[in-house]
Amino acid sequence: MSVLNDSQVFYFRIPLNNIAFGKLPFQMTYKYAYCRYYSTSLLCQERPASNIIGVYDYLSDEPINDYSILLGKDWLFGEVLTYPPPLRGEAKWSVIGKMPIDSVNIRLPHFKFGKNDSWFYLKDGKYYLFAGVKAAKEKVNHLEHSNINAENTIKLRIIVELLKRESKSRKLEIPNEEWENIAFMVLRSEYIHRKDSDERIREFVSNLLPDMLNQSIYSEIPPEIRGTAVE
Repeated sequence: MSVLNDSQVFYFRIPLNNIAFGKLPFQMTYKYAYCRYYSTSLLCQERPASNIIGVYDYLSDEPINDYSILLGKDWLFGEVLTYPPPLRGEAKWSVIGKMPIDSVNIRLPHFKFGKNDSWFYLKDGKYYLFAGVKAAKEKVNHLEHSNINAENTIKLRIIVELLKRESKSRKLEIPNEEWENIAFMVLRSEYIHRKDSDERIREFVSNLLPDMLNQSIYSEIPPEIRGTAVE
């Protein structure tokens, strides 16, 4: 049986100790983030099943081992599709709790894809492109993209969202070049990028960063449409 079996929802502690917080434009000293992870396998009949992760709007300097602290917390950004998290090695994520999936109130999120004026959304666990439902951009703009995320993009997204929110509260704009340097610094510090050239990481930055910066700040999205297209 897989360590991450489909009948359970898992709560993880995500290490952020590789990130040089002292080099960020605003003072932050977080060392850990936290998330919920599950497979859609038992929630719908669609195959192949997808994995979904939600990162909580809760970070800490010291490791938290009681996952009940997380229950009821909001997301830092909307739930996203993901690959299974790392369970071994230097960059492993630690399981701090789990619950039977049928005991957790889960609403499968919608995801968007498209460009320019041609947009679609995916729903009901049918997370493949030919199941897309056409929609006006303004009806889906607040949704997360249907891209599948790895641990490096999840950790970059955490930093980007924290900085977006902080810069807005301070009414200070971070220049594009600085955003690119921040994203490069975060990815360069990731274990899975240890053998990548700087040029390759810059390419990752150019592909990942624009969508992250254009995404709505989650706490500003009306609760009734979070994770749901406006139909």
